[in-house]
Amino acid sequence: MGTFLSWRVADHESGFVTHLIGWDQAGKAVVILVAGLVAAGATGALWTDLRGLTLKLVLLATGLVILAVAGLEIANVLSLDPFDGYVYSVGSGLPVVAAGGALLVLAALVDRGRWAFGSDLPI
Repeated sequence: MGTFLSWRVADHESGFVTHLIGWDQAGKAVVILVAGLVAAGATGALWTDLRGLTLKLVLLATGLVILAVAGLEIANVLSLDPFDGYVYSVGSGLPVVAAGGALLVLAALVDRGRWAFGSDLPI
């Protein structure tokens, strides 16, 4: 969802406001969407009571990738200096993306499955 929300807001001193959504940055948006689809598949496996180290590693990896992209993009927006009357700020989409990544990492850590290879069996 955060991919389609505003990632960067540019406020001009004349009152003109521009919103750059995540989808406008195709490379980063594709990484977020692919990681989200992989995480959705892993979440589906959780709903079918499949547990194990493989599932935990998939959730952890996708969550960390999403958090890394969101964190780097937030740092990028915050490092932008005012230019030609524009002041830049973080839009609502990046915190949503970061929260999704954090929830995936949390899901991997609190999953009740075993932390061993070969344990991908229904409990």
